[in-house]
Amino acid sequence: MERLFKGLAAVMNSSTARSSTPDRLLGTVLEETLRAIDGAVLGWICLTRGLAGALHWSSVTAVPQDSVYLAIVRHIDKEIPAPAAIACADCACRRFLTGDGPPPTYTVIDHCPHLTLFEPSIGGHACVPLFAQDRPIGVLSLAKAGSAPFSPVERLFLQTVAGQLSAVLENAVLMGETRARLKETQTLLEVSRSVNSTLDLQEAVRRIARAVARVLSADTAGAYLLNSDGGQLLPFAGYHLPTALLDRLKWTPIPVKGFQFVEEALSAKAAVYTSDTARDSRVDHPVFRAFTCKSALFVPMLAKHTVVGGLFTIWWTKEHHFAQEEVRLVDAIARQTAVAIENAKLFEEVHTYAQAAKASEEKYRLLAEHVRDIIYALDADGRFTYVNPGIEAILGYAPNELTDRDFIDILTPASRHHVLEIFAKAAEGTDPFNFYELDMVKRADAVSVPFEIGMLTTRDAAGRVTGWHGIARDLTERKRLEQQLLRTERLRGLGELASGVAHNFNNVLGAILGRAQILRRVARDVEAQRGLETIEKAALDGANMVRRLQRFTRQQPEEEFFPVDLNQVVKDVLAITEAKWKDEANLDGKTIEVATSYGRIAPIMGNISELREVLTNLIINAVEAMPNGGVLTVKTEEVDGWVCASVSDTGIGMSEEVKSRIFDPFFTTKGIKGTGLGLNVSYGIIKGHRGEVTVQSQLAQGTTVSIRLPITSESAAPSQSKQASVATPGHILVIDDDEMVRELLSELLRTVGHTVVQAGGGREGLRLFQQASFDLVLTDLGMPECTGWEVASAIKRTAPRTPVALITGWALTLDRTKLKEAGVDLVLNKPFQVAEVMALVAEGLDLRDKI
Repeated sequence: MERLFKGLAAVMNSSTARSSTPDRLLGTVLEETLRAIDGAVLGWICLTRGLAGALHWSSVTAVPQDSVYLAIVRHIDKEIPAPAAIACADCACRRFLTGDGPPPTYTVIDHCPHLTLFEPSIGGHACVPLFAQDRPIGVLSLAKAGSAPFSPVERLFLQTVAGQLSAVLENAVLMGETRARLKETQTLLEVSRSVNSTLDLQEAVRRIARAVARVLSADTAGAYLLNSDGGQLLPFAGYHLPTALLDRLKWTPIPVKGFQFVEEALSAKAAVYTSDTARDSRVDHPVFRAFTCKSALFVPMLAKHTVVGGLFTIWWTKEHHFAQEEVRLVDAIARQTAVAIENAKLFEEVHTYAQAAKASEEKYRLLAEHVRDIIYALDADGRFTYVNPGIEAILGYAPNELTDRDFIDILTPASRHHVLEIFAKAAEGTDPFNFYELDMVKRADAVSVPFEIGMLTTRDAAGRVTGWHGIARDLTERKRLEQQLLRTERLRGLGELASGVAHNFNNVLGAILGRAQILRRVARDVEAQRGLETIEKAALDGANMVRRLQRFTRQQPEEEFFPVDLNQVVKDVLAITEAKWKDEANLDGKTIEVATSYGRIAPIMGNISELREVLTNLIINAVEAMPNGGVLTVKTEEVDGWVCASVSDTGIGMSEEVKSRIFDPFFTTKGIKGTGLGLNVSYGIIKGHRGEVTVQSQLAQGTTVSIRLPITSESAAPSQSKQASVATPGHILVIDDDEMVRELLSELLRTVGHTVVQAGGGREGLRLFQQASFDLVLTDLGMPECTGWEVASAIKRTAPRTPVALITGWALTLDRTKLKEAGVDLVLNKPFQVAEVMALVAEGLDLRDKI
């Protein structure tokens, strides 16, 4: 008896020792029990397989494919046999542990539980069940030599030892489960950190694969994404890929159809696994056979019940037996990975920002804190529950000051009405997700800022509105770019129009200029001469405007500046605009008085036609700003090395807002009557002359526009008119589809003794050329049916020594070599002056002997 008490004390001391390892603890219990009971020669403990999974003891790992196994054995005087499977299927202990029989009674049996335990001297043994939380977890067995029976005291002793051991094992189970939960939690935290710590999706998924491999003690883990047609799984990221297989694993897709292992998982949307691939026909596929492994787990990645890919976990050489807890853990990780992949795709597509707000606020807070857009959440009453820091940079509100504040408080009145309509539709259940344009106001100055807003209504299980999630994107820059694009398109259209119209204008201006110059030669009346001179200047200014339009469309290079007397420019402009400020004003029943003040000013370098255009625009604007009449004052003076000219009126004046925009292209206060380009063009001209423009104006008091142009040290002699050379009369063919131009040229040429034949088009001109001999051909460039280029080429093929001059309203910048290659010897640009025509004809007739 004393021996039993000492043994029981030793057992209890060993079971409470925290420093003992599990295998040492079980061994010590058996050893002390053997010493305590007389005649005991052999002791062993059998455990259920599920207990080993909970304990995570390497020393009690279950034998594969066996639910009950021999955990530990001790012999009184021999070496310790190795743990093994229970060989006897009819053992009462085994039936009890597998649930097929009641707990065994204390009995003596006449067989040995395992061959390695066979001992001739052993007669029978006693079995005591072990319980944890009222479920059987094992059996403590003790055998005596021969047929010695167990006394009641010994049996009570064994029951007490079994109870103590059950408590120890139960605590170990609880600790194992706690460690498992802790490991799961740590793994999920690591996965969460992997998702949130980097914007590189592939790196995040690689870290997730690493966490899966570590928690399962696997060799390799990898993520695959389903391709667009759902036929293949494409490698995306992996962890611990074998070097020898690296390239093949990275570039080998996994087919879905015909691969039963994968097909089953994707069809059921559930995990599939195999502990022994050699005995599982589902993995019998060429792709899988190329990568020989022992165990495998495949878990589909599901996003909103849709398969987007899967996680593959591999054990290359060792066999792994799967527990439901670890499969559920990997399934949760796979779903979280799928959400991360889908959210990354949504993030890359700008128009789906609002859908990303459906996810948990906490889960995506890090993302929300770093985007430049405004991400917000509203409760069912439309009050802010969350807004990210982006709102402070755009509107000036701190996030915390908007909490519990109504969303409509930061909207313009029109946008408030729109949002209230959205809320009303949400209450009715007719609010499909959409994007809206709303205007918010800044905190500091109440300036409105345009936003594109995506709002998603959140509802409870009953369908009641619980709030809204949304994303607001500042449209200020996009609106500016749209306006800039619109202006660019309008300017491009204007350029195309200018390009086409310039040719026709040059024809008209050519006729006007030529006729005015012819009439000036014969007119004797002074008034007629003055009128014709004004017409000639206006035509020349018109020609200059056309040239600037052609430069605007990059058809003509910049012109040189020459000395200009700004006083004379003012006088010319007043004469040109007299019909506006005098005749039209009198017809409208108003009187405009013109006051001039001409200072002593030095010449400036510039383009006289462009400067006349600027002053013409300013005077016309001043006249139109005095609907009831008034005083128009034009003044010139020289101040500190600048020549200044100002145009003042006593009209309606301008507000500060209008004054700040008058030089913007297409801005006008004249409605459909104005183009919004006059002052913009004038501003560009003055800047091109290295000058300055200033505006002073007050409502109801009038406006003064002043220009300043620099005085330079450059000087140039007045340009000399090109003197017409005296040419021997020749026989000239004139080809032009514009009758006015054709008649004008013919008349000019006949007045100096040439004989002229006219043709109204290219084909007619070639026909006439075949019928007679000509000393010179003048042909228009732009003609229907047959162009000037075609005429020149045809004439050179027939008569290479006949000079050809091209007359055009288009601005040609070809060099002489390219013109020669096209068959053109000379070029005359419209509108032309009489002297230019005479000089070109003389040069052309002179070429006959040089070609």
